[in-house]
Amino acid sequence: MLAQDSDMIATRFPVSIAEDVFVKNGQLIPTHTQLDNTTFDARVHNVHAATSNTATTILLRQNDQFITALLEPGSADVRSLEIARNLTIESLVRVLAWTTAGPQCANDGNNSEAVTIRICRLVVLSEAKADIPRSLVLHGAPGEESSPSEIPTAILNERLDNRLLDVRVAATGAIFKVSSGVHELAVEYLAALGFSFVPTPTLINYEFPGEEHLQFSLPYFDKSAWLTQTGEIHLGMALAADLDRVYDFHTVFRREEGIDARHLTEFTMLEMVFALQNDWTEVLDLAEGILIFLTRSLQEREKYMALTQVARRLYPSAGTLRLGLDTDGKCLRIKFSEAKAILRESLGLQSDDKDDLT
Repeated sequence: MLAQDSDMIATRFPVSIAEDVFVKNGQLIPTHTQLDNTTFDARVHNVHAATSNTATTILLRQNDQFITALLEPGSADVRSLEIARNLTIESLVRVLAWTTAGPQCANDGNNSEAVTIRICRLVVLSEAKADIPRSLVLHGAPGEESSPSEIPTAILNERLDNRLLDVRVAATGAIFKVSSGVHELAVEYLAALGFSFVPTPTLINYEFPGEEHLQFSLPYFDKSAWLTQTGEIHLGMALAADLDRVYDFHTVFRREEGIDARHLTEFTMLEMVFALQNDWTEVLDLAEGILIFLTRSLQEREKYMALTQVARRLYPSAGTLRLGLDTDGKCLRIKFSEAKAILRESLGLQSDDKDDLT
C-alpha cells in the first residue's frame, strides 16, 4: 500500500516540484515565489460537493489551522476533481495549490476565517471510512453549528473509544502538548538547581511494607514480581551514593478498588530527592519554587500561551489558574491548625483537628 501511494504521489507531483515544497512548523512554505505554489498534507474536515461543471470546496485542517480549498474545472486536473467529489471526512490528502488569502484571527486567538487556496492537484494518502460520527470531529471550525464546548459529556465514552479522532481535535492535542511542556519545564528548572535524572525500575522483586494491598503482583517464571508505586527507594540509594540531588519521572501503579478524582490505578509522578542543608523547610521551598515556575512559564511563554488559546476552543477556562501569591511572590504558608480553622469558620465545614484534609 505504501509503495502504491508513493507511486501515485510521484505521478501526480513532478519531482522538480515535490523536492522544493514542504510544510515547516505547521506553516505553508511556498515553492516558487513568483507562483506562490505550495504542497502540503492535511485532513479533510468537510466537503461541499459540486456538479461536474462547478467548483468543489473542501475545508482542510492542518493542526489548528483551517484551509478553504477550491477545485475548479480548468484549474484542477480531471482526476483531482473526481477525487474531491468523493472525499470522506478525516481522510489524509496531499495537495498542490497556491495561496490566495491569509487567515483572519479573532481577538481570542481562534481563526475566524480559513486560509483560502486553489488546488491544482489532489492525492488521497489515506482514505477514512465514511461513517465517522460528526460529534467526534467538531473542532470549532468556520461554519460549524455547535462548538466543541457544547458537546454533552454523554459522548465522553464515545470519544475515548475513538481516541485517535479525539486527539486530532486541536484543543485536545494542545492539552497533550502542554502536558509535554510541563515535563520540559520541570527538567529545565531542576537542571538549573543541579538535579540529576536517575531512572528507577517499574518491575521490582520486593513489596513495600504496609502497602502490600496496593501493589500489583504478577508471576515472573518461578518467582513473584510487583509493579512499583514509587521510586523513592532507588532515589534514596542514589542519594546514599553521594548524588546529592536526583529526580525521576516515572509511571506509578496502585491497585485501587475504585477510581475517582483522587484515586487512579496508573499515573505519572515526578519524585525529587535531595540532601537537606539546614531543615525541612527546604522541601517547601523546592515544591513552591517549581510550582510557581511551571505556572508562570505556561502562562507567560509564547509557545505555551498559543497552545492554551487553542485548548480554550474546547475548555474556555484553560490557563486561568491563579496561585494567590503574596507581595513577595511567594505562596501563602499556614499551619495545619490554621487550615482547619479556615475550613470550619470560613467555609462552614466539619473537620476535626485530628483528621487529614481529604
